[in-house]
Amino acid sequence: MNWYASFEKDVKAVTKALYTKDKASLALESCGVGINIIGDRKLVLKTLNDKLIKKIVTSPSINNVNKKYPYVFVNRSNKFHLKENYPKSEYTGNKPKDIISIAKHLLERKKQESMMYSIHGSAVSREGKAIFLFGWKDTGKSSTAISLVKNNKFNFVSDGQATIDRNANIVGKIKIMEEISPYIKEHYKIYEDMKGLNQDSMEEKPRIAAFVYPQITGNNVKIIWGNSKKSIFHMYELLSIEIRGLYSCYIDGFKRPLSSLDTIDLSVKRIGLARKIAKSIPIVQIKGSMKFICNEIEKLL
Repeated sequence: MNWYASFEKDVKAVTKALYTKDKASLALESCGVGINIIGDRKLVLKTLNDKLIKKIVTSPSINNVNKKYPYVFVNRSNKFHLKENYPKSEYTGNKPKDIISIAKHLLERKKQESMMYSIHGSAVSREGKAIFLFGWKDTGKSSTAISLVKNNKFNFVSDGQATIDRNANIVGKIKIMEEISPYIKEHYKIYEDMKGLNQDSMEEKPRIAAFVYPQITGNNVKIIWGNSKKSIFHMYELLSIEIRGLYSCYIDGFKRPLSSLDTIDLSVKRIGLARKIAKSIPIVQIKGSMKFICNEIEKLL
């Protein structure tokens, strides 16, 4: 049974056991921490079966309510209302995607309290070592990941986001590879087939050997940032985006952003980790053709 089929089977089993006539009480978990979702039965059930969970929550699972987790109290209504108050938020509305965004945001706070961090990009691995591809939209992260798997004997780890621990091990993954960006297709004529990608095992927790910022351009250039202020800044931003509500945290039809859940203590820990990563792991910007980018990445393992 594949991973997502197992997740869907767990959803059905747990929801059947826990639902009363009008109310549901469940925990959505990721990487050993979770968020309790309690409220309107039909809306919670619809939320847990929404495909968005598997696209934006790393290694999701379903379990019983845990008093140590934050809460989202869900009420169904045609009128939107949200009261944010960590660790308890109240949502009134009818959109599962709103609830998933709120839950994911609270999950990030819980993760960072345990020194785990959601970072945006794509990851591939080989022999227990991972390459993490980061950068702005339409620079070629997913395209580079696909090319490395297809042509350079890497395994697909995660796309869009991964969760790492304090030692830069990838402990949470998203196993759905999104479609190659239309911009990349149009401008760089890349049409890689995503079917049949070799994947790492779910149990494997590869350590990141290098962070690579790929940019598909006409000129071949490799820039090693090294242990610099630039490296520290970019790593700190990569570790901070999710908890500050800067990425995919707009709800109510993208009309309302979620508030930052950051604290001074968590920020200080991220600064320390950003410095540690910049000092011990190569952070490299590689511009050029896909073949050049992949060949240079080969040298980083």
